[in-house]
Amino acid sequence: MDAQVVASIDFGAGSIDYEDAPAFYVYSISPRVSFTEGVARVVSAATFSRFENEGWGTRILAAASLLSPAAHGFRAEFSVLGEANSNRITTAGSEFAAQGRAHYASRNRGVWVGASGARVWNGLFWQNLVRQDAGLWLNLRNVETRIVVVRSRYETEAGADEGKSYFRTESSVRYFWRSLELEGSIGGQFDGAAANVLIWAAGANFWLNHRMALVASAGKYAVDPAQALPGGSYMTFGMRLAPVPFTASPARVARPIPRRSRALSVFSESDSLRTFRFVGPRATVVELSGSFTDWRPVRMIEVAPGVWEVRVQASEGSHLLNVRVDGGEWMVPEGLAAIDDDFNGRVGRILITR
Repeated sequence: MDAQVVASIDFGAGSIDYEDAPAFYVYSISPRVSFTEGVARVVSAATFSRFENEGWGTRILAAASLLSPAAHGFRAEFSVLGEANSNRITTAGSEFAAQGRAHYASRNRGVWVGASGARVWNGLFWQNLVRQDAGLWLNLRNVETRIVVVRSRYETEAGADEGKSYFRTESSVRYFWRSLELEGSIGGQFDGAAANVLIWAAGANFWLNHRMALVASAGKYAVDPAQALPGGSYMTFGMRLAPVPFTASPARVARPIPRRSRALSVFSESDSLRTFRFVGPRATVVELSGSFTDWRPVRMIEVAPGVWEVRVQASEGSHLLNVRVDGGEWMVPEGLAAIDDDFNGRVGRILITR
């Protein structure tokens, strides 16, 4: 059984201003790849930067997560993460963490609570770090919103009993309109002292086609006290090449394709893993959202011209779903029965069998 693989790579140029150094130009390459197989997911990402002062910076991250089957909207999640950072050869940090979360999701909204434990390297010694986080999300037509609160506590020095805590809050909004994606966030990091910092970010992606986009971003981020990494501000412009559908095997593409445009079909890969196929000629971005994804949008991959697929976990029986094309309104695919939902909208009903 092949995993679904999605890859992208960003090429960018811009400026960065660390709190303890003057601003300078930077050039970066940022690859990212994700593997999804049923309820399991692995993500790896990196950023390699070259500064105008001949310094360099790297950030490498790998994470894996496992979701439990949904039960009346509830799900459990367990994940592990590893991260390493270095910049300008003067600072370095790393983190290895394990996290557990409980999720509840309905048609267009959801909440979660979680906790994690980590070992963190700040360039001098290892520390223990404990986090608690909570958040909520809401999807309305082509707007996604999210609010997150995180409390972190870490040791101040090796072997010390005394700990230090700080809070981080963030509210974000993401807007889709055809080939344009806009996103912004604002929040703060607070430790009860003068080190309180306002953080923000703004970005835009304009998809030229389903594999190429122009990207721009700017923002301000806070110091990472545990890893002792500096805060700063940035502005970048670049290009994204994505996604790359590694799993588009000829056997899968050769399956029967619905004749009608914007029609959806489903194939069973195993007892619970399904492949959803959507016909969307001239589409740039296609997303699927349904009761089996906790109503979280999942991006589909173009495996053949105008043919889009995604593999997700879905049990046998009746399910509700919608599809969104190029950031437009969520719609019922052709050929599915449309029913009213609880939010003055329409959703499609599909029956999944073996």
